[in-house]
Amino acid sequence: MPLDRKHFNKTNPIRREDLSEIDEWWNNRREIKDEQVEGSSRETWKSQKYSFEFLEKRDFDIDLCGYPEQEEIVLFPEEVMSQYYQEREELQKKLSKATFALKEYIDGKSVELFDIRSVIERIAELDKAFPDDIRKSLLQAAMQGKLTTYEDGDSSVEDYLNANDIPAVEDGELDDIPDGWRYVKMDDIVLVPIKRGKTPKYVTSSSVYVFAQKCNQKNGIVSLDKAQLLDESLLKKYEEQDFISANDIVINSTGHGTLGRIGYIEEGLLAGDKKVVPDTHVTVIRVKEGILPQYIFAFLRKNQTYLESKGVGSTKQTELRPDTIKELIVPLPPIEEQMRIVKRLNETLPLVEVNLEGDE
Repeated sequence: MPLDRKHFNKTNPIRREDLSEIDEWWNNRREIKDEQVEGSSRETWKSQKYSFEFLEKRDFDIDLCGYPEQEEIVLFPEEVMSQYYQEREELQKKLSKATFALKEYIDGKSVELFDIRSVIERIAELDKAFPDDIRKSLLQAAMQGKLTTYEDGDSSVEDYLNANDIPAVEDGELDDIPDGWRYVKMDDIVLVPIKRGKTPKYVTSSSVYVFAQKCNQKNGIVSLDKAQLLDESLLKKYEEQDFISANDIVINSTGHGTLGRIGYIEEGLLAGDKKVVPDTHVTVIRVKEGILPQYIFAFLRKNQTYLESKGVGSTKQTELRPDTIKELIVPLPPIEEQMRIVKRLNETLPLVEVNLEGDE
């Protein structure tokens, strides 16, 4: 944008000469780095150079300049409920007025008729969206420290990070979090590298299950009912850490429709010493000791829409790269507050998710 112009509009249109700086850059292409925002560790660029090999590894995803992405607007639970009640009440009044007018008309009176169907359709849309809106709102409030409070005796996140050589992320552009919380990068709080599983070979009889995307159902529920069995001759390719463990988090990372779906491995799934490995379409996260896996699971569920949006590749075969998950910035409260957050979510989310479980 030229320095002497704040914006363009119908009465103040863009002129050819306004593009002179772009012309100059095009004829002498170079990298242009933005000035660093005070208090921010994030680097952004007006233009940046990349090699063909680098872009090829990213499946030619060119979203590389680091500019903030449009985020889904999620209201606080009180606002979600207030808006729902208010619109629901207004629609109910419209429906009552429309049905009363229809009755009067049937009785032979000359009255203005109203569209009943559109009101009923809007009520149905509102009722269908409300449980998911509340779910997203609860998860967001939890990650902002709005569902719980600090208590005397809570441990120090700073001490935990120092003891485990985990760097805190200092960035003035991140949302405010409660005192005592710290931001950390996902890749710094995992016990094993964030990666997908290996390419399996299936057989009809084996003691080893392959966890595929269809095993990862809605609302974090996982099941081995549809799992296929691994050819045990391939076990020599697997290290101990490659097997799925209790409290692991699994993320669907390929395809369309279920990309970004997140599941949690309960101990019961592996009862009887079941051996389970992920296939190449599933990414596994295993967090370090001292961080509650259920809390990270909640954080990832809060960011599920974002992960879904980060799929790259063709429409029919989008991919969620492990690097995208590694770069996620996690708000980390004391372990005691993590426990309280998980407890609150376990008490509230089932109240709204019961209406979603039937979805495929």
